[in-house]
Formats: sequence, C-alpha cells, structure tokens
Amino acid sequence: MKLNESYVKRLKELDNPKFQSFIVDKKICYLPDNNRGKLYENITRIDFNSLYANIQIGLFDEGLIGKEWKDDIDRVKWFLKNRKELKSLPPSEYEKCKIFSNSLYMKIKSPYVVEYVDMFYTDLIEKYGDLIIYNDVDDLYLKIDKVSFESKEWITELKDFKYDVEFINYLYLEDRKKYIEQEESGQINTKGFRDENVKQNLL
Repeated sequence: MKLNESYVKRLKELDNPKFQSFIVDKKICYLPDNNRGKLYENITRIDFNSLYANIQIGLFDEGLIGKEWKDDIDRVKWFLKNRKELKSLPPSEYEKCKIFSNSLYMKIKSPYVVEYVDMFYTDLIEKYGDLIIYNDVDDLYLKIDKVSFESKEWITELKDFKYDVEFINYLYLEDRKKYIEQEESGQINTKGFRDENVKQNLL
C-alpha cells in the first residue's frame, strides 16, 4: 500500500515519539459509548490485510524506519508478495513465514506504526462517524449493508488498503474487544467473554 503523504509529513514532524506496548489514548481501537450494548443487523466488516506489515514497509521506504532493518523488511515484502504461492508449502513452513511477518512490529517497535493508524482512524471517525460502529486495529465495522456496499457506496479512503469484506447478519458489542457476531454464512464468532454463562445467554 502507498502511505498517505499528509500522514507521513505529520509523522516526520513528531517530536521524539515513544513506542507504547499498551495503548489507551489512540483511536486504533475505538467504540463510541452509545454503540455499546446494541444489536446491529446487516452490516459490513472490513478486514485489512497485513496492515501493520504494509505500514512498516511504507515507513521504511520513507526513511522512518532505520536501514538496519532492511533484511527484515525485504523478507516481509517477499512473503507478502508470494503469500498465495507459499500456501502450497507444508503448513509449518508457511506458518514460519507468517509468524515472522506478524512479529516484525514487536521486533522493530517503531512508534510511527500506531501513530499512522491513529491518524487514519481519527480522520475516518471525524468524517464518517455516523457510519462507523467499531474499529479495532485491522477490523472496521460499518453501518453499510451488502446491497449498498456492492453498489460502491462506501468510504473512498479504503482504496489505499488491501482488505477482505465480510457481511455480518448480527453484531452485539458489549465493549471493546468483547463482542458476538454472526457472519452471512451463519458462522458465529465470539470474543472477550470470560463468563461462559453470560456468553451463552447472549448467544
């Protein structure tokens, strides 16, 4: 993906940003208070592909990640470019490449990754707040049904990303990182519920 030029400019103007392993003050995971405890029907979920990995590659190309990471960045570039073909390898070999790609964020620990994602979501929420139900790093839930989405009536800023689309029959949001959803296929996904009785009652 090509990084947003205005975000890159703003990143370069930041004064000594620090990497945070626990983030609470950013929009990378955002659930408005009035969206909690609601049951949503016929919505769209956007799953961004290798979001952090692609941003890190872009940051490296812009000089915001040091040259000492070139070999690691090149290895991830190669993996993302050949991902489909690599799936024909034995599962353990493919998983090694995937794990390396996914772990690069915690290896490099560049603060610019989160700052970039925060800029993207902050702008998106400001412009399209009424359409956005919830976002969590590489997942974005939109108040757009299948018909509207397939007729190309959706957020134009998504064109900069590679993503998959899943249409959701029902979504219940208890809190951030705590929800139940039923995909169009009928598959039910739950996340964050420690109390099995509470989860079963909600299901």
